[in-house]
Amino acid sequence: MTAELVLNADHLIGAGATAEVYALDDRRVLKLFRQDFPMAFAKTEYDKARAIQACGVPAPRAMDWVEYDGRVGIVYERVQGKSMLNEMLIPWKSHACAERMAALQHEINTKKPANLPSFKLGIRRNVQATPLLTPAEKEAILAVLDPLPDGDCLCHGDFHPDNIVLDHGRAVVLDWMTACAGSPAADAARTALILTTSELPEGIPGPVRKYVQVLRQSFNAAYLERYCVLSGYTPPQIAAWKLPVTAARLVEKRPLRENELLLGLIRGWIRDGGDR
Repeated sequence: MTAELVLNADHLIGAGATAEVYALDDRRVLKLFRQDFPMAFAKTEYDKARAIQACGVPAPRAMDWVEYDGRVGIVYERVQGKSMLNEMLIPWKSHACAERMAALQHEINTKKPANLPSFKLGIRRNVQATPLLTPAEKEAILAVLDPLPDGDCLCHGDFHPDNIVLDHGRAVVLDWMTACAGSPAADAARTALILTTSELPEGIPGPVRKYVQVLRQSFNAAYLERYCVLSGYTPPQIAAWKLPVTAARLVEKRPLRENELLLGLIRGWIRDGGDR
């Protein structure tokens, strides 16, 4: 395919820090990694995509690995539709949307992937790597993490409404770079964290910001209630992961106010013995 590939600016449909996305036709897109992006990381994404594809979950198919103009890329199935986030923000659709998201995540978590990294070990590495926690705080967090189950189920690792596209009634899950094998309870705890603490974009008017804050709390409650019914996990089993999952998020490039919120939660939980 490399020999016949010709790209120009008209094909470009998206761009980020690590890659550009080009439309090849109605069925395929090319995620072309930037020249300074390590090939090993790109290959890891490709291998993960193939492993996820083998599990039969609703994700874009990785169709080919290409080299173009000194860069590498992955040809994916093209998914066209609207983000589930749009439906989440419509009051009369929000509850049903939360339940649908829970069912989709549960479906993913029932799969047993091959050759994916450990979720629990990834959490441990991230807790150890963050410069925002003291050694004593890290020790307390790892003492909570260590007794938790490793698990061997497929976990998305970044499952939230904006990573779900509704394509003619079909829900397709995007952005599998964080996919791993682990406990479904950890995956659900990570989703709940994202839903309730992610910083809203600047420039949102005050009344709208308050509305979204209330809406996402009720959305999260509906999501967790349905997820527990479907999965058999109890709220305390999911909550057991909240401290280590929150601490692990500190290594990500989050806004300053969000990091301050996360640190406040973490230090409160440590002080209260994880019971808050």
